[in-house]
Amino acid sequence: MALTGKVVDYDTGWHDFFASGRTFYHSGRDSWDSWAVGGDRYCSMWPPSDLWAWYEMEWWGDALRFVGDTGDVTPGVLRD
Repeated sequence: MALTGKVVDYDTGWHDFFASGRTFYHSGRDSWDSWAVGGDRYCSMWPPSDLWAWYEMEWWGDALRFVGDTGDVTPGVLRD
């Protein structure tokens, strides 16, 4: 997947995607989470929840958006 080994910067923090299926998210506090790909969709699990959240991904060069099933949108940029 295009996110493996990458860091995505957001307005409020950044997210590091590891090949192991773990992610490190920093936005004022640190959080270790899980991520995977199902079909063409990105999915993540954020503790304390044990449910997977699914997102469509939209790309424009290094810019991307995660679009949730409820229409929530999280824009980001791949870090060089």
